[in-house]
Amino acid sequence: TDGDRPKRTVRAPKPKDIDYTTKPSRKKLKPELQFCDEVLAELMGPKHHNINKWFTEPVDAEGLGIPSYYSVIKKPMDLGKVQRMLAGGEISSLKEFDKNVRLVFENCYKFNGPPEQGNPVSGLAAQLEDLYAGQMKNKDSWLAKHAKANAPAASASNASDEEEDEDDGDAAAAQAAAAAN
Repeated sequence: TDGDRPKRTVRAPKPKDIDYTTKPSRKKLKPELQFCDEVLAELMGPKHHNINKWFTEPVDAEGLGIPSYYSVIKKPMDLGKVQRMLAGGEISSLKEFDKNVRLVFENCYKFNGPPEQGNPVSGLAAQLEDLYAGQMKNKDSWLAKHAKANAPAASASNASDEEEDEDDGDAAAAQAAAAAN
């Protein structure tokens, strides 16, 4: 049987190591995540530094002399961490993004009290939250403009169904935020 067929060449198997050097491309993000990225860039932008400066980095409880911070706040969150999570693929939907950004504000109000009590940090959080709410109102028009250019017609119709479901949650969250303010 040796003469019936030619011998195969032996090839080395492909390496199974994960390449950690590649970053996810902005173009590969779903349109709703591109929108999230733009909203976050606006919130963290230098033109809003006067209101975002306390929320772009983790709270330095030791440096600020508030050792009780981590006993009150069980799940700390800041906009820088949200940005890293979005870039790293840990946030996979607009709903998750919204939940994490709102957690920044909730933590601030929980630790510093509501803005009505006159705490300056809570006041800044309320201003930043209003800016965030204003950015999120543009979601539908932004997605309509960008999603149709980037996605086939079938997935665009599915995306609009999901957007309608999320709009109900966003509207309820906005009403709750307005009632709290």
